[in-house]
Amino acid sequence: MFNFKTYLRNDSYNINISNNIIYFLNYDKVIEINDDIIMIKFKDFVLTVKGNDFKIVKMLDNELLINGNFKEISFNE
Repeated sequence: MFNFKTYLRNDSYNINISNNIIYFLNYDKVIEINDDIIMIKFKDFVLTVKGNDFKIVKMLDNELLINGNFKEISFNE
């Protein structure tokens, strides 16, 4: 049975990459975003994306959608 309260309180993160779009869900903090680097803090790690021509398409409290040319993705615990 579907639990609506659990669905609304879901705090697990989600990162999706497709073509030239990257989507983040349930991140803790945006550390840095500029034309060639994105740094996002999640509960257990920091994700760094390097590339160029980054543009914010959508930004909400816990949701972020960016398009651009992604060249390198790494994370540090």
